[in-house]
Formats: sequence, structure tokens, C-alpha cells
Amino acid sequence: MDKQTTAKLTQLLHGLCVRLTDDFTFLDEIHGVFMSGTRQTAFNLRPEDEWLRLRVGASNERIRMADFPEAILSEAARQDAMRMEVVFRGLTLLLEAGAGKTSLKTVPGTGGLGEDSGIARGGVTGSLQGSNVPGGASLAHRMAGGLLTNRDYLVKPGQADKLLREIGIMAENGKIRNDRIRKYNQIDHFVELLVPLLEMLGRERRELFIVDCACGKSYLSFVLNHYLREVRHRNARFLGLDIAQGVIDASRETAKRLGFRNMAFHCGDLRELLVEDGGPVNRVPDLVISLHACDAATDYALAFGMRNRARAIVSVPCCQHELVNQIRTTGPMAEILRFGPLKAHLSDVLTDGLRCLMLEAAGYEVSCVEWVSPLETPKNLMIRAEWKGEANPDRLASYRALAAQFGADLTLASEMVGFL
Repeated sequence: MDKQTTAKLTQLLHGLCVRLTDDFTFLDEIHGVFMSGTRQTAFNLRPEDEWLRLRVGASNERIRMADFPEAILSEAARQDAMRMEVVFRGLTLLLEAGAGKTSLKTVPGTGGLGEDSGIARGGVTGSLQGSNVPGGASLAHRMAGGLLTNRDYLVKPGQADKLLREIGIMAENGKIRNDRIRKYNQIDHFVELLVPLLEMLGRERRELFIVDCACGKSYLSFVLNHYLREVRHRNARFLGLDIAQGVIDASRETAKRLGFRNMAFHCGDLRELLVEDGGPVNRVPDLVISLHACDAATDYALAFGMRNRARAIVSVPCCQHELVNQIRTTGPMAEILRFGPLKAHLSDVLTDGLRCLMLEAAGYEVSCVEWVSPLETPKNLMIRAEWKGEANPDRLASYRALAAQFGADLTLASEMVGFL
């Protein structure tokens, strides 16, 4: 290449290096060819941990991201021309250099610019009505058989097939499994309820840090990750926490198969993880989520979020058994507690009511919503909390008065000793 072409290529490669550094978790691969006369030499680069694996002809080496421009230039300068494709999720960039010209452009059909993301990246939200759906089926046909035909799903068949198959929602034939339709509707509506919160959190952060407490197989995190990265095109880093090594290993394997390099999983006790101590929770979480963490595990998740001053906490509690054998009171209410089912229902309401008061005492603005119909699951209460920054002594007093009235000793209270 002549000096003018090499100089322009140098500028493009250094600009592209900044883009690759910022959006590394979106990068699938880089491939191309160097051309000299009739001879062509293929090359490719693939992400490998925080490095790039570079293969040029027979050579094979691992390079740092910062060395990417020079690694390409050192070979390109000896050639007549080069052509390189940089493949991100939802977007492919084409760089061409030679014959005195250089150019960098988006490959047609891989998406436009993500206007709301602040990042020049392709969208993947095109229409699914028609032959562009795998298998040639229309969206209306694909959504038949139990799905909500009038619902605009956020995690769509045709866009999220690999994910939906991996978490067992979709069969190999590309249709939502009949026995998983209810679960599919639940997780998609869960994401929908989180959208305003995610938008608010994303206004102040280049990259969101989301922690999934008592994550189990982490299906909710995988779905949220897909939505943020491949639908909304926003940077996010996920950390799944669970005390069971088996589910952590399974989640790691799932993330690897899906190519989600922005997800990490740690086996450990929620009660022992603080930002101040370093370790896997190395910054204040933007969002802490907990879906159907059983009984006191929900308290551990809420306390984890409050102790680490998470900007927002979203929890769907499950199996509130702790207070059933504790609660007692005097007066007319004591007559109601004689009936087992009523006592169990009161235990559920009291448990989650106390949790909401504790969150408010810790400085959060709290709301409760039913995230799905009780016909879908009786465990359908979603607690949402946004950090406002000031503790509320009045709410703490209300918590203590209500707990004393019913003799309720909630795990959450002992978890927050020393933090309120």
C-alpha cells in the first residue's frame, strides 16, 4: 500500500480499536483477507477472555486489544489491498483499503444505528411478519397455540431462538413448547415491567451492573441480557450468585454456549459479600434481582441489595413460611389466626409488608405490583425499590411496631443489624 492509504488505514484502525474496547462483549469475530497481486492471505481474530486470538495464514498468536491496529498494519503495509469484516451482534462493519482508497461502512442488512443507545451499533428489531422468520412462518402463525396473539413480545421468536431453545422454552422445530408457554409469558412480562426501570438506570451509566441473587439456572438473567444487548443494544455486566456450585457450573456452561461473555457466576453466600470487601461484587450494583428465591433466601437477597446500596432492587418472593409458626396477636385478629389457611395468607402479607417497610427504612422508594395473574402462579407479587439516598427512621419505627404487634421475627431484620 502507498503511504497515503496506509496513513488513512492507520486512523481507521485506531478509531475501530476504541470501538472494540468499548463494545468488546458485543464482538463475535473479525475476519478478512490481505491481497497482493493474485495471492490472498486470510486472517481472523476471535475474542479470548480479554484478548484477541489472531490467525494469519499459518501463524497463531494472542494479542492485546491495544495491539490490534499495529498487528493489522504490520501485514497490510506489505500488501496491495485488504478487506476486513468486524462482526458484532446485530451489526457488521466492512473496512476496505487499497488502490489509494480506504472506507469503513455498515454492511447492508445488519442493522442501522442504535439511536437511543448512544452507541453506533446496528438494530435487530425489524419486522417478523413474513418470510424473514426462520422456517418461513409468519409471526401470527408462530404465536398461535396458546401464546398471546395480541401481545408484542419483547423476547421474540425469530430473534431469540437460540436463547429460547437453550432455556427450554422453544422446541427444535422453532415453536414455543406447549408446556412452557406459561413460563414464556411470565418471563417476557417480567422484562416488560423492568423496562422503565432499566431505562432510568441506563441514563446515568455507560454499562449497567446487574446482580442476580440466588440465581439458580439464571434464566431470568439470560433473558434480560438478551433484551439489553441484542434488542436495546446497551452494555451490561451480569453477576449470578448462588450457594449451590451445581447451578453455578450449569449457568457458566449456558453462558458459554450463548456467547454471553459479559456474564459471570460465583458460588458464595450472599450474607458475606460486600462491595467494600472487594471480590466478585466490585462495584455498587445498578440493579439487584431475585426471582422466586425461597423463603429466607429472599431476605438474604434484599439485605444484599440494601447493604451494598444497590440503585434498584426487584424481587418476586416465594414460599413465605418463616412467620407461619411465629405470628400471634391479641384482640379480634387472634380469632382469625385460629384458621390455618387464613393464618398462612396473613403470614404471606405480613412478611412482604415488613420487607417493604424495611426497604423504605433503608432509603428506598417502594412499590408492589402483581406481575402476572394469580391464575398463572400464586407467587405473583413483585417488589420494586429505587434508592433515594436517605434512611427513613419513621419507616423503621413502623417496621418494629408491626413486627412487635404480631411477634414476627423476620430474617431480614437480623440481616440488617448494623446497617440501619
